Amino acid sequence: MELPSTKAGMKPVDNRAAVLVAVCYTLLPVAIVPALLRFYLRIVKGNFGKDDGCMLLGLLSFISSVTCALLGIHFGAGEHLIDLLDENRRRAIQCWWLCYLWYAVTMTSTKVSVGILMLKIVQQKSHKNFFRAGIAITAISGLVYSLLTLLQCRPVSAFWDGAEGRCLSMNVVIIISYVYGGQGIICDFAFTFLSTYVIWKLQLAKRQKILLVPIMALACVASVATVVRICYCHRAKNPDFLYETITIVIWSTVEQGLAVAAGCLATLGPLYRKIASKITSQGAQPSQLGSEDAFGGNPGGNQGASFRMTTRSTPDPDKYLNRGSEEMLTYPKDALHY
Repeated sequence: MELPSTKAGMKPVDNRAAVLVAVCYTLLPVAIVPALLRFYLRIVKGNFGKDDGCMLLGLLSFISSVTCALLGIHFGAGEHLIDLLDENRRRAIQCWWLCYLWYAVTMTSTKVSVGILMLKIVQQKSHKNFFRAGIAITAISGLVYSLLTLLQCRPVSAFWDGAEGRCLSMNVVIIISYVYGGQGIICDFAFTFLSTYVIWKLQLAKRQKILLVPIMALACVASVATVVRICYCHRAKNPDFLYETITIVIWSTVEQGLAVAAGCLATLGPLYRKIASKITSQGAQPSQLGSEDAFGGNPGGNQGASFRMTTRSTPDPDKYLNRGSEEMLTYPKDALHY
């Protein structure tokens, strides 16, 4: 990658990194908190599955991406290349390169996680085939994009230190980014809308379905972030690389953080029901409610009549998640008082 000459010691006249710093520190807790709640609930209930493993990988890669972005800012990302010392410039570009790699891992892992989760829920064969195809396309495209990032320059270090080597034309890289982004947008919206349709058909209480609306809306916002990011991809061929691509990294961070958050919030049904049961039973005495577990159930035996009334239409889909979609869609009546 060809780098412009450096004028060491010059005072930076422009820095666009402040917005990225704010985005990083905002999206980190937005993604981490629901992810940790998801993992805690799944481990306690003893059904930590492949979808959770993929989401864990997505969370770790997102944290790595944010770390690299902040390190890049430390070394001068967001400033003009001409204002940076040679060593700082190299390190900042290297951090940016790592951000692209972690981005591919995060988005691929989160989408595959959602696909695996939906395979446990959907009943119709056509729906299952759709999600299987989506998982395969997402995994293959993510692998190709990751390999592109790794092999864009030979040797790899030529990307950030300007050493002699061979690199793909930046125009080719941008075209591939458009294709990868377009595929991601199609899969995102398809996954979101079909998932919404399937979940809405489940025999859940109306209030539980309403709780899913903002979660699905959050997933759509993540998809919109992909659209916005693609609109800035052409800036990657600008010689003032670190200054011009800051917007791409900002929207990539938004996209990753919201993808992890939406994918985890959708699995926190037991927590939502626990909160709902607390709200609806505020007027009841503790002795009437029995001894509830952390998810709103009562492992110790019978529950009081008051609690039965507040939970009669709120079955636990997670209880049936690993027992086949047919059971999940047709709850037995005695399951309503678990």
